[in-house]
Amino acid sequence: MSTIKSSSENLTLNADGANNDIKFQSNGSEVAQIDQAGVISSTGGSTHADNIKAKFGTGNDLEVYHDGSHNRLQCPTGELKLRASAVRLGSVAGENGINMVGDGAVELYHNNALKLATTATGVTVTGAIGGASNLGKVLQVINAVDASETATSSTSFADTGLTAAITPSASSSKILVMIGLHFATVGSQGGVGSRLLRGSSVIRSASDKSDGHGAGETSHHEAWIAFSYLDSPNTTNATTYKMQAKTNISGQAVYTSVDNNVSTITLMEIGA
Repeated sequence: MSTIKSSSENLTLNADGANNDIKFQSNGSEVAQIDQAGVISSTGGSTHADNIKAKFGTGNDLEVYHDGSHNRLQCPTGELKLRASAVRLGSVAGENGINMVGDGAVELYHNNALKLATTATGVTVTGAIGGASNLGKVLQVINAVDASETATSSTSFADTGLTAAITPSASSSKILVMIGLHFATVGSQGGVGSRLLRGSSVIRSASDKSDGHGAGETSHHEAWIAFSYLDSPNTTNATTYKMQAKTNISGQAVYTSVDNNVSTITLMEIGA
């Protein structure tokens, strides 16, 4: 082993003839080593001044340095690949920016609030899509079908079974409600009244009379009530819409969803 000492004897350089290693010692303690494969190990890390680059690759394909104002990672050739069980990019303050989870979601944040996340079936957006006039304004669609026959002989409104719930993503959104209510009456005359409710509040009334088949007829006289209504619920809570019906002729029954017909309700959230 060859040994070189500085004049102050605070730094010692040892060349190990057996292992071809170069070892640096300070005050008797090893602080760095270069082994025969060219691998450098150090107990004190590596410090680079401004604009001093750490270069990797035969053609300096990757450079890492600080230019005095900004930190730079430059790859003039090839791709920059980050691979880990999870990759998280955020601010020094600890806020999330972009999270990529292995076998899971890719998440985008604004001011540490999740705004967009991929799912197994698409994406989930939190909030409105501002300035996206070319994407349309429909944020979600809910559809429900009622195939169960119901009947009422009351002149007071009763639930028909046609109902659906939606949770708006923004309080400024509107809900477009589209109704197709199938109904029937029996006999020489009859009529039906109907109305749309949001929760317990009536927001739209409709009626459709049926004159029946004639005296003595016992088969159903069928018809539809179809309309749409643009509502402003002003909430981000789950909101239920439903249809109610009544007979307009005392003692005359009104049926909904009869003879294998179905009634439908469709709710569409429209971004403001």
